[in-house]
Amino acid sequence: MRLANYGFDLSSRSSRLWFLLFLFSILGIRSYATPHDWRSSKGWEYEWVALPLASGHGYSFEMERAWLGPYTGVSLYSPTAWIEPLHTVIMAASFRMFGEHGRLALVLLNFVWVGAACWFVFLIVERMIGFLTGIVTAVLFALLPFGKTDLLLYIGNAGIASSLFIVCAFLLIRCLERVSVARSLALGSVIGIANLTHAGSLLFAPLSVVLILIGSRSSGVERWKSAALVLITAICVVAPWTARNYLTFERLVVIRNGFGFQL
Repeated sequence: MRLANYGFDLSSRSSRLWFLLFLFSILGIRSYATPHDWRSSKGWEYEWVALPLASGHGYSFEMERAWLGPYTGVSLYSPTAWIEPLHTVIMAASFRMFGEHGRLALVLLNFVWVGAACWFVFLIVERMIGFLTGIVTAVLFALLPFGKTDLLLYIGNAGIASSLFIVCAFLLIRCLERVSVARSLALGSVIGIANLTHAGSLLFAPLSVVLILIGSRSSGVERWKSAALVLITAICVVAPWTARNYLTFERLVVIRNGFGFQL
C-alpha cells in the first residue's frame, strides 16, 4: 500500500521497523516516569514464591506467608504449585541478579511485553482487516498504559501472559490459513509456554485443535496432522512441570492447584 502524496510503501519491511520503533517510543515516553514508582510494584503470590526460589529454598512458600494452611511439617518453607512457574522463575532470576532493584527490572520488562503485544495486535488486525486499521489499533493499544499505571506496576504474570495470548492468536490464524510442520510446532510451543505462564490458557490447545480441524483451508489429512502436532507439542512443553508436581504432591496437578485447574 502506498501513501498517495509521498509514494511511501507502508507495507515494506523498513516501514514496519519504523512503526515498531514508534510503538516502543510511545511506551518509552510512559516509562520515563516509572522509576519514581517502581518501589511500589507488587507481584503478590508470585513474589512470595519467587523470593524463596531466589534465595535457594526451591519452589516454595515461606510458611509465614503461605495461603490456605495450616501446613504440616517442620520446614520453614513448604513446596507449592499455587502459581504458574514461568514468570515466577523470571521474577526469581531478577531478584537474584538485582536485589530490590529487580522490581524495577520487572516493571521495565512489562513495557517489553506490552510492546510485543502491540506488535502482534498490529499483525493480526493487518491480516484480518488492513494495514492502516492495524496501525491505528496498535497505537491505541500502546496508549492504554498511559491511563492505567497499575498495569505496569503489577509485576505478576499479567504482562507476559497477555503477550503470549496474543501471539497464540496470531499463530493460530497462520495455521488456519495454511498448516505446516513449522507453524504447528510454533503454535504448540507457544501454547505450552502460555500454559506455564497462566493456567487460564489450558483450553487453548484443545480449542486450537478444534479450530484447525473445522476451519483450516488445508486438506483433511494435513489438518489432522497439524492438530495432532499442536496438541502433542503443547503437552511436551508442559509435561516436565506436571511431572514435578506429581513427584512433589503424589497427585496430578497439571499447572497449579489454586482454584481447581484454572479453566
